[in-house]
Amino acid sequence: MPLTHIGDLSRHFVFQTQSARVKASLIETSQEMTTGIAADKPKHLKGQIAGWASLERSISLLSNFEQTTNEAKTLAQSKQLILDNARSRSADLQELLLAANLGTSSLVYANNAGHAEDLLTSVIADFNTSVAGRTLFSGDATNTAALASATTMLTDIRANLGATTTVSNFLTVIDDWFFGAGGGFETVGYTGSTIDLSPIETRPGQSVNLAQRADSDAVRTTLRNIAIAALATDNSLGFSIADLQSLSLTAAEGLFSAQNLLTIEQSSLGFAQSLIDETLTEISSEISSHNILRNSLIGIDPYEAATELESLRIQMDTMYTLTARMSQLSLARYL
Repeated sequence: MPLTHIGDLSRHFVFQTQSARVKASLIETSQEMTTGIAADKPKHLKGQIAGWASLERSISLLSNFEQTTNEAKTLAQSKQLILDNARSRSADLQELLLAANLGTSSLVYANNAGHAEDLLTSVIADFNTSVAGRTLFSGDATNTAALASATTMLTDIRANLGATTTVSNFLTVIDDWFFGAGGGFETVGYTGSTIDLSPIETRPGQSVNLAQRADSDAVRTTLRNIAIAALATDNSLGFSIADLQSLSLTAAEGLFSAQNLLTIEQSSLGFAQSLIDETLTEISSEISSHNILRNSLIGIDPYEAATELESLRIQMDTMYTLTARMSQLSLARYL
């Protein structure tokens, strides 16, 4: 029977091919040991991949909804904080306005006017807050500020006041500016959209509404009464101490009403937050159960993987040993 001889170059390629195959198997088995998941899933499932593929699609869909719902949670928390700040700061100003009426110093009213203007600037900045590039209170115009600056609003109100000299006329102009159809607030003050933000889908057939806007009655009432306190001491108006007392009391009462309206908005938002939390809990539970089923299909036996890993290591050691010995052959050693 004739002998078949393998040349050195051919032997080199044979060893190289075998080495590459063993290395690939070693890497694959190591990965399986680390993850506990079969690297070649179709092979592990013997081609029966329909159930596994269905679970993968469900997990991917649930993960996407989980991300969207978490974003909705962040938006709702941010809105809740802004409404709460507006309510608590309004209460602080209300206390200052009521305290001012216990005395007769015009300086106290002037100081309160300064506090009110600062508060107006702060509250407007809050309602113009953006999260992840989306303005929170501007309706579906999420790339636009919800409100004009405090300076812009007060300047326009002052222009509308003109030669007003009575408290009654002053309040009428203020109310028309904030609440009149086509008034200053709608044309100058509110710069967002009158279309609500679309409900956010948290899972198939389920959505949450975060439609609170800065042109709501709650926000208008808050800004209206802060503006009254900020403008009451303007020199051009020439109001007496008695007038300032009356306006301080009006603004304080108005701020109390504003706090109630803000609380109602917070309650509505709180209901949405509870739905979001429930949905996140449900999604998390479903993802966990899907992962358990998925792992039962494509999971590997750690003992078998460890045995295979040791076998491959021995093969690799043997191949390196043989290669090292063959590389040291010489004619003298051969003879």
